[in-house]
Amino acid sequence: MSFEETNDALITAWDASGFAYDLPDRVSLVYDGKELVGWYSYEMYDSDLEQIHEVVRPIYPSEIVSADTPAFKLVRLLAERPKSGIILFVLDHEAIVGTVSPGMLASPVFRLCLFSLTLELENTALDAAMRNPLASWNALSPGRRDKAGEVHDRLHGKERVANSAGDRALGPLLASTMFSDKGKIAAKRKLLPSWSRERVESLFALAEDVRNWCAHTRDGQQSPLGFDPKPTAEFVDLCTVAISQFCATAESTEGAD
Repeated sequence: MSFEETNDALITAWDASGFAYDLPDRVSLVYDGKELVGWYSYEMYDSDLEQIHEVVRPIYPSEIVSADTPAFKLVRLLAERPKSGIILFVLDHEAIVGTVSPGMLASPVFRLCLFSLTLELENTALDAAMRNPLASWNALSPGRRDKAGEVHDRLHGKERVANSAGDRALGPLLASTMFSDKGKIAAKRKLLPSWSRERVESLFALAEDVRNWCAHTRDGQQSPLGFDPKPTAEFVDLCTVAISQFCATAESTEGAD
C-alpha cells in the first residue's frame, strides 16, 4: 500500500472508533499476503517514499510477550529497550492482539499495581517493627509519637489500654504512624541490615509519593517515577527486595531485641 492509502485507512478506522485513541500512538500490523512482516505507525510517514514496506519495522521474537505476563515483568522488559523501539507485542495463543508501551505506566490498572506494592512495603515494615514495639516506638521523635497518638485517637477514640510503655497499647499506636515514620523506624533499627539509613529513608519517601500519586486521579499530575520504564523498574525491584528482607528480618529477629 502507498502511504496515502495506508493513512486514509488509519484515519477512517480512527473516525469509526469515535476518536477513541491518539492516532500517532496507534500501531498497525503489516502483512504481505498472509505473512506478518512487521509494524507501522502514523508517525512513520515519509513523503520521499512511496510504499510503507520501505519503513516497516520488523517484529523481533524478544519483543513478543504472552497475554498473561505479569505487569511488573512487562516494566522490566520495557526498561531493556526492545530492538525496534519501546513496543512489546502481546500474543494470545497464536495471534498478536495488542501492544504494550510506556503509556501503560500511567494507566489506572498499572497504578493499582503500584499502589498495592507500596501498601505491601508499608505493611511488611510495620510487621517487622511490631517484633519489638517498644524499641520501634522509641526510634521515633517525641513529635512523631505525638502525631501518631493524635491519629490513633481520631480513628479509635481515646481508649486506654494499659501496658509498660504508657496508657495506650503500642501496637495500635505504631499502626497509626505515617508512611515515612515506618521508614524512620526501619532505618534507625536497621531492619534492613544491608541498607544504609539514607537508602531506606529515600525509598520510603519515594514510595509515599508513589502511593499518593496512585491514590489520586488529578489530570496532569506527574508520576514521581516519570514515564520512563527504567526508573519504574528500579523502584519495583527495590520495593520487592525490601519486602523480602523485611520478612526475613522479622522472622530472624523475633524476640532478639
